[in-house]
Amino acid sequence: MNNGLNRRGLQGLRTHTTRRALPSQKKHELYLKLTTLEMEKARRIIERDALVKRLATLDERLISIASEQAELHDAVSVVTAADRASPTVHLPAMRLPSHDSFPIQY
Repeated sequence: MNNGLNRRGLQGLRTHTTRRALPSQKKHELYLKLTTLEMEKARRIIERDALVKRLATLDERLISIASEQAELHDAVSVVTAADRASPTVHLPAMRLPSHDSFPIQY
C-alpha cells in the first residue's frame, strides 16, 4: 500500500562514505582526486602569501601614520608654547564680499 508515495527511510540517508576511497574506485579516479587536492593546496598557498604581504604593507603604513602623528603632536605643542610666549596680535577685520558683488550668468 505504497500509493505512489516515496517514503524516506534509513536506506535513503546519504553519508560521507562516498568520500572515502572504495576498493571499487579505479586508480585514475584516486589520482584525479589527489591532483585536485594538490591544485587547491597550491592556490591556497598563493592566497596566503598574498595576504601576508598585504598585512605587512598595512603594518608598515600604520607605523608611518603613528610616527607622523607624533611629529604633528610635537609641532602643535611647539606652536602652542610659542603662542603663549608671544603677545596677542589683533588683525583688522576683513569684510567678505556680499553675494550681490559676484554675478553668475548661465
